[in-house]
Amino acid sequence: MSRPTSNELSFDRHAIDSDLALLLHSEFGSRRELLVRCFGIIIGGIALWAYEGTSLGPVWAAAYLLALTANYHALTARGMAARWQKRLCVGGYCLLTLIYLAMPVYLLVAGDPFLSFCAALAVIAFAIFTLYRPETPDFARTFDVLVGWMLVVIAAYSFMPSGVAALEQGLIAVLCAVVGLYYTMTLISTRKARAELRRATQRNLDEQKMEAIGRLSGGIAHDFNNILTAMLGNLELYNEVEDAKEKDALVSDARKAGNRASELIVQMLAFAQRTRLEVERHDAREIAKNLCVMARRMLPARIQLEHRWPEQPACVLADAGRLHKALLHLVLNAQEAVEGEGSITVAVDLIAGPATEAGSDPAENPEDAHLRFTIADDGPGMNPEVASRAAEPFFTTKPVGKGSGLGLSTAMGFAEQSGGALRIRTGPLGTAVMIHLPLCP
Repeated sequence: MSRPTSNELSFDRHAIDSDLALLLHSEFGSRRELLVRCFGIIIGGIALWAYEGTSLGPVWAAAYLLALTANYHALTARGMAARWQKRLCVGGYCLLTLIYLAMPVYLLVAGDPFLSFCAALAVIAFAIFTLYRPETPDFARTFDVLVGWMLVVIAAYSFMPSGVAALEQGLIAVLCAVVGLYYTMTLISTRKARAELRRATQRNLDEQKMEAIGRLSGGIAHDFNNILTAMLGNLELYNEVEDAKEKDALVSDARKAGNRASELIVQMLAFAQRTRLEVERHDAREIAKNLCVMARRMLPARIQLEHRWPEQPACVLADAGRLHKALLHLVLNAQEAVEGEGSITVAVDLIAGPATEAGSDPAENPEDAHLRFTIADDGPGMNPEVASRAAEPFFTTKPVGKGSGLGLSTAMGFAEQSGGALRIRTGPLGTAVMIHLPLCP
């Protein structure tokens, strides 16, 4: 196959994907705007049919909706050659715009004052839409500018009074040119501002990702360094001591360090949602009861432990062991929050909607509901900055050596891998951490 010459149009796969993504977002990114647009087209076609008694209005509306549907399928098609897909989408974009503007142009030249007024409204709506829509590729911006000038020329020709002096005609032409120039400047500046905003947002996201990766890597390196120091230190001392009991103690300490390393790996896999879960049907009340029994043994007597769960059986679809461990982490966090004296509540509630929505309204119909496990305390709560980072891995406000910062992040990873979500509600009256999980019949 011969290489394309300099006169042929060359395509870059990455640029094509970017242009198609921008087109898809600009045309179909806002569902509300799309519904308003389609509704307006349908109402306009029906109104024109009722006013003129011809089928031109419904045919125009049907053609627009058909072109809109075809353009959507072209933008979302898979397996099509890259260059042909872009050409098809570019043609669909231009065709869709021209189909829409065909009706206002027809109404402008029809000579009916009422239809001319409707045409002016349609043109204004088009101008607002082109300024309102998100960022588009460069070719779409150029095309929109050309279409805007075409409409200005048509409007000037249609409304130009007959029999006026050349001076008045020149003045009208200058005013129309000013409007066209102002529209062009506004359109270009708006699109450029949105493009810069998108790039700035992407840069900010990249910086946040790199910061999170650095913090994650640093946390893992720090914890593993401590574990390896304990393991290697005990193993080196093993050859220095002769007492059998001391050797056994050193081996035991090294084994404990290895277990901590294994637990760290399990927590990281849970955060990354790579742990294999043993998902089964369990009674959520039994899980909460067992948690309360263990928590009561661990918590100081000055901390009051309260509980709440449904009277009827409520089955959760989850890994019971992982769920119990996640809830236990939350109880330990609540203990730290109340500082040794206060109240901790363990609750199970039936909540409306799917688990991924993580709603908060009680459910009346179990068929459209999920379960919410809540660990709440009456401590001082978290400030907004801490609350926004509470679920980040290795983020902790505890002193060095008092916590790894993986409790909430592990619980969040488990909840999302189980088809649910984790939510945090905090304030001066305390903090509540909620794990939403699917309900099992």
